[in-house]
Amino acid sequence: MRTDARNSRSTVALGVVGAPFEGVLRYWCRSWVSGEVDRLRDLAVFSITAEEWPNCRERLEKRIA
Repeated sequence: MRTDARNSRSTVALGVVGAPFEGVLRYWCRSWVSGEVDRLRDLAVFSITAEEWPNCRERLEKRIA
């Protein structure tokens, strides 16, 4: 999973469900935000392995309920 590195709500949410933070890809992709179109932005990368998924899924389902 990945999100704009500036998007703190998404990065916190991914951490809460247990997705480990892998790192930041600097100047990785172009922005589509008004006023920033075509500027390069940093991308925060998270991951969940198959072994981690059951625990992450359980945490996610509890948050939704």
